[in-house]
Amino acid sequence: MHDSERERIFGAWLSGHKGILFKVVHAYAFGHADWQDLFQEIAIQVWRSVKAFRGDSSVPTWMYRVALNTALAWTRKQDRHQRDSRALDVGELRRGTREVVLPHKRRLEAQLKELDGQ
Repeated sequence: MHDSERERIFGAWLSGHKGILFKVVHAYAFGHADWQDLFQEIAIQVWRSVKAFRGDSSVPTWMYRVALNTALAWTRKQDRHQRDSRALDVGELRRGTREVVLPHKRRLEAQLKELDGQ
């Protein structure tokens, strides 16, 4: 498969079935920045996987599976990052260097800033 053919297929699939991707994105990510990040990750995985599509299922079903698997991996990565961040915060609190700010508080503050900017 040539790159031009891959681009054509990817563009057609994305324009025809991006609603499926948005549903997965909104189910697994919260907030505009996270939605953009996850959508980009899913789009990259669909792009990489175009050549692997064998036609054993419909295109929307296949794209949903790619999106779901990508979202699950992205969520695990985000959870690890938050755990690492939380561990760092606790360590800094023990040393008394700064106040601990919990991840959910950070997310809420980011969402409030986003609303203020609109």
